[in-house]
Amino acid sequence: RHANWRHVIVNDGGDPAPVEALLRRHADAYAGRAQVLHHPASLGMEAASNAGIAASASRYIAIHDDDDSWHPDFLARTLAAIAAHPTDECAGAVAWAERVDERIEGERIIEVARESFNGTMQQVQLWRLLAVNQFPPISFVFARAAHDAVGGFDPTLPVLGDWDFNVRFCARYEVAVVPAHLAYYHHRVDPAGAYANTVVGGVALHERWRVWLVNRWLRRDLAAGRIGVGVLAALSADLDVTMHGVQLPRRVVASLRRRLGGVALRRWLTRR
Repeated sequence: RHANWRHVIVNDGGDPAPVEALLRRHADAYAGRAQVLHHPASLGMEAASNAGIAASASRYIAIHDDDDSWHPDFLARTLAAIAAHPTDECAGAVAWAERVDERIEGERIIEVARESFNGTMQQVQLWRLLAVNQFPPISFVFARAAHDAVGGFDPTLPVLGDWDFNVRFCARYEVAVVPAHLAYYHHRVDPAGAYANTVVGGVALHERWRVWLVNRWLRRDLAAGRIGVGVLAALSADLDVTMHGVQLPRRVVASLRRRLGGVALRRWLTRR
């Protein structure tokens, strides 16, 4: 229901003909607000996202993967949430996401199950984000100025580029939360299927690169002689496992949250 938008479609290695045909079919609805980039070969989610962002000129950006979807109110409500915090400190917003499990039979997409992905999240907590990605790309809208300040998606990463970007973004900016399920994170549940998501069909790849990415951050911290993202990501992951696997005393949990949260954590991350 938000009318001021532009859709940059990045066809990352697919056949151009059906994409162009689909655009012609919906030309009246788009009313000139769509453009398409064709990559002869797939460059991956990270590089494709960077190409789409570079081809746009909007004040705010959202990455919409081809297999995910939005509620009609998504843009209006996330942008309103950013506007409700009119400071440079808050530079993005996320809506709650639903995970939609599906299987594909021929030309049909059949929904198997649906559940909340992050429906208890009230704030984007940086220490929790360092332990696990709290929101998928489909639920995130962010300011171009903030994107430019932290840098785009890392094209050297075959997976987890969104988590890496989210960590860099939230190390500098706050992100508002819209407590409503307005984003739909679709998963193909057959790991051997042709349309399986990497989080389903590439679990081992995700697990390996999560370790390697944290190791990369740790090496940068060690080289710079600082407590930064790598140290805190490793500690946060262990803390997250401990807090969910063992019932710690409330005073201990509260103390750890204070030490790894908010302003203190941001100061650690920016220490030189």
